[in-house]
Amino acid sequence: MTAPTDRKPNTAVIMRGRGVSLMVVEVFHADLVALEQELQEKLTVAPAFFRNAPVLMDFEHLEDAIDLKWFNDAYDMLYMHSFIPVGVVAPPDYLKQAIAKQQIAVWPSAETARKGNQSVSSRHEDSVAEQQEADTEERTVPEDQQDESGATATSAGQTVCGELVDEPQAQPTMLVLQPVRSGQKVYAKGGDLIIMAAVSTGAEVMADGHIHVYGTLRGRAFAGAQGDESARIFCKDLQADLISVAGTYLINDDLPQKFRGASVQVYLREEQLIINPL
Repeated sequence: MTAPTDRKPNTAVIMRGRGVSLMVVEVFHADLVALEQELQEKLTVAPAFFRNAPVLMDFEHLEDAIDLKWFNDAYDMLYMHSFIPVGVVAPPDYLKQAIAKQQIAVWPSAETARKGNQSVSSRHEDSVAEQQEADTEERTVPEDQQDESGATATSAGQTVCGELVDEPQAQPTMLVLQPVRSGQKVYAKGGDLIIMAAVSTGAEVMADGHIHVYGTLRGRAFAGAQGDESARIFCKDLQADLISVAGTYLINDDLPQKFRGASVQVYLREEQLIINPL
């Protein structure tokens, strides 16, 4: 592995900020039986996708009162179902200190984070305005140059330049422009997933709707994750370890030889997966 170019000689560790995607389990009611039942339903649809997935428990919209015992039981439940909880979002104020004492990371609510970002942004804008008043030369950056400088559209739940991006009210399609690397998991909740690059072995891609891969599809692909039997998988080069539509799946060993490396669509008909060339 190549060492970072900015590492000084004899440096053992470098601290960096890095944006990562985490699955969020939003908790609305304190009924542990119902919570476990719904988790099991999700796992039944795509067990491989959720296995060992890092998750945050989000209590921002919790409607019931909970205590520390309830929290620990819920946290243990995630472990029992092969999730890896890495922290909590917006727990009740009276539990924050007790949770922190258990060495569990506590994130602020999205609203709190948004207000903090707005405050930083406001101070930055004031500074920029003062600089612009002293600058007599007007500069306008063309929109095409703005795009080339790195401005990109984002999907719900992603971060840009360290700031939390608000979840759009209506964003039915997730667009991924970069390759999906081994170990990464991408989930398009409530819509389609379009990947303009390759999906590597060891990666997992999942959508409640269709999946489009305009590159080589390796790894695992789960379309119709919430049971939509009309969902399909489209790919330019089929080499997947596993493909699934609404819970019905095929593994690589069962893929017909004539479709390996081919441009295909995969869909469900009479509880069987059908593969046809594009």
